[in-house]
Amino acid sequence: MKKIKILLVIIFISHPIGILGSSIDGKNEFEFNKYFIAQNIDHKSNFEKSAPGDISAAKNHKLNNIIPIDVKSVVKKNIEITPTKKKYDYSTSEYHYRLKNVKVLQNARWLWVQNHPEDYVNLLRKAGITDKAISAMSERKYPLGFSNQDQYDTYVMELINVMQTIEKKYNIHKIRVVQQGSYITGYSSNPRKGSRKLPDHIFHKESDLDFRMSGVGIGIYIKTLKKKPKAWDDAPNLLYPDSVGEVFPEVQFFLEKWASIIGRQIQATIDTDPGPEFEPNPWDWEIQIPVSPNNINCCKRRDDPRKLKS
Repeated sequence: MKKIKILLVIIFISHPIGILGSSIDGKNEFEFNKYFIAQNIDHKSNFEKSAPGDISAAKNHKLNNIIPIDVKSVVKKNIEITPTKKKYDYSTSEYHYRLKNVKVLQNARWLWVQNHPEDYVNLLRKAGITDKAISAMSERKYPLGFSNQDQYDTYVMELINVMQTIEKKYNIHKIRVVQQGSYITGYSSNPRKGSRKLPDHIFHKESDLDFRMSGVGIGIYIKTLKKKPKAWDDAPNLLYPDSVGEVFPEVQFFLEKWASIIGRQIQATIDTDPGPEFEPNPWDWEIQIPVSPNNINCCKRRDDPRKLKS
């Protein structure tokens, strides 16, 4: 696995706060926070009420559309913005500026999409993404990179089965999986990529798929391993994506299987002690994991999923 791709995940997860009060087009982050409260996305579902092993809640929980417009209604037109694959290297001052303003830049890009939906649709079209794929992504039917609804539903079902197996086998519960990246939104939220405030680093042929995961008991389980998985020095709660197989071989098998099916790299980042930064952003997509019928005794009552401590 290429080290540069792993680094992108860490930037995205471990530095989410940015600097409060940093300016974006005359508005500061406090104002953006007001916007996001007003645009609150319901990341919760009825999975607490669902029968053990029932996956319907995982697919049916309500999330707002990525693009607040009917894609089919958008008139095709040329726009000045051009999709880019530009990424800033660690050695540049621009990289370090962005690292200090992660949340500010992520919010700015998301807000641009909300305020310029027609232009964004045409930007995605300009990048070669079809209206069918844009609509499916925007309406959260299935992300970019998947061929159709059935393929994605199968992916989700198998992922849930893997997580339920982990719950049973390793005595872990309250597992959470949050999908993130350009396959969810069409653009990269990684501040290292693209323009500062524009969502112009668009999903492309080389784009991979990412998700972050956590659960109660992961930290305790890892302490029992003979070989300790590698974590990041500045974020010891985050394990290297290429350490997944050392912790959960079942997850690694799943990633490799589906990478071969869809023709893209898929990687997972394990958070052993999640804080507020683990919570889904409006531009993320959480897959609700129902309680495994084999783990019902430890998990039959799910408290606030944000209270995860291992």
